[in-house]
Amino acid sequence: MLLGAGYGLTLGSGLLEIARLAPPSALPSTAFLHQGAAHSGFLTPLLLAVTAGAAPYPALLTGMAVVGLLRLWVTARFSRGNPP
Repeated sequence: MLLGAGYGLTLGSGLLEIARLAPPSALPSTAFLHQGAAHSGFLTPLLLAVTAGAAPYPALLTGMAVVGLLRLWVTARFSRGNPP
């Protein structure tokens, strides 16, 4: 339930950021790209299963956490810096 709520809030806030930042003429295509990128997260379990032989699960999950924290930092750094 917690993961589902977090995922829903993430999708909603992402669409709000797109509505705030994208010009009206590019809004549909930008929203489409956002939804595609956001839903690609459903492939994460498959990627973990495929790469399980290359490294142990704790290392893979740590790598995913590092990527997530890096993306969070980039978003926090540049999200409110240059509003239209």
